[in-house]
Amino acid sequence: MTKKNDIYLIGGAPTVGKSTIAKKLSEELTIPWISSDFIRSFMRLTAPPKRYPHLWLHKNYDAQKYLQTFTAQQIVKNQNQESLDT
Repeated sequence: MTKKNDIYLIGGAPTVGKSTIAKKLSEELTIPWISSDFIRSFMRLTAPPKRYPHLWLHKNYDAQKYLQTFTAQQIVKNQNQESLDT
């Protein structure tokens, strides 16, 4: 049973189904959800690239292009670098 202040975090690589799982969990538990993509987009509205360069590393890539362009090792490195700025 969920409590009023519970927060569920769902992480993983691009295109593995995080949003799909979050939506289903949200429906099942009747709780709201917000995607990290939305948060990242919002952060980019206020975070200047010169101060937070890692947040902007893959701005111009959709998930498919991102996965086709970078190796698994590069994706992990990029995600870790981005987390330094968030």
